[in-house]
Amino acid sequence: MSGAFVFAVNNHYHLSGNGASPMKRLPRLLFTLYMVAMPLYAQKEPQITGTVVLADGTPVEGADVATIQDCGSVGDSYETRKVVSDVSGRFSLPAFDPQCRRYQISASKQDDYWLPTGDFPFRAFGKDYPVQRVVVQFSARRPPEPVRIVLNQRGGKVAIQVREVSSRRFIWADLAFECDPPQKGTCQAAMPTGLEGSGTNQLFSPGNYSVQVASVMCGDKIFSVTDQPKMRMTLTPGGDFKKVIEVDIRAIKVVEGFGRGQRVVAAPPICK
Repeated sequence: MSGAFVFAVNNHYHLSGNGASPMKRLPRLLFTLYMVAMPLYAQKEPQITGTVVLADGTPVEGADVATIQDCGSVGDSYETRKVVSDVSGRFSLPAFDPQCRRYQISASKQDDYWLPTGDFPFRAFGKDYPVQRVVVQFSARRPPEPVRIVLNQRGGKVAIQVREVSSRRFIWADLAFECDPPQKGTCQAAMPTGLEGSGTNQLFSPGNYSVQVASVMCGDKIFSVTDQPKMRMTLTPGGDFKKVIEVDIRAIKVVEGFGRGQRVVAAPPICK
C-alpha cells in the first residue's frame, strides 16, 4: 500500500508539470489513491466478525461459531467454516465464497449445553426451540457490520451404549431416535454409537423422546434389528441421559439386505 502511494504521488507530480499549486493538485492525488487502494481491498478476503454473549450480555469464551452461504438454490453445494470465540466472546470468520455475499451465522457451546442458535442446517435435533436467523450481507467494497449472537437455549446430552449379552462386550450400533409422542416433520434421526461401542454425546433440545436399537455390528457384519423395544427418555436443560442397552444377538430377529431382497437370517451365536 505504501509503495503504491509513493508511486502514485511521484507519477502525479512527474506528469503535472503545469505549475499548479499543491493544493489544486490535492483532489486529483486523493482520487488516484482511492483508485489504487480499492482494488487492493477487493483482493482481500472479507471477514465476518461479531461477539457471542449470554442473555445478560456476558461474553462467551469457547463458543463454536459456524457460517454457511445464504445464497443459491436447492441442490447447490454449500460449505461450512467454523471458529471458536475468544475470551471476550469475539470471533472472525472469512467470507470465503467470492460468488456469495450473504452468510448465515450460528453459535453453540456443547460443553455448557448451549444449543445452536441458527435455523437449518445448524438446528439441533429434537423438538422445536427458539432460534435466531442471523444473516450477514456485504458489498465487494465494504466489510459487513459486526454481529451479536445470543445463546438462549440449553439442551440435554444423550450418551447411549449397546452391550451384547452373549459376548459380554459393547458393540457398535445404530440408534433410532424419535420425539415422544411422535410428531410430524423431521423429529426422527439415526445416530450411531462409537465404533468401539462408546456412547457418543449428542445434544438434543429439551423434551421427551424414544430410542431403540435399529442395527448392530456382529463380527464383520451389520444386522438390521426388527423387534427391539423402545426406551423412553426425558431431557431437561443442562441434563444428561446415560444408558446401557443390552441386546442378545442369539434371541433377536435380524434382517439382511434391502428392499425386496430383505430376509430374516439366523444371527451368529456369539458376537466376536
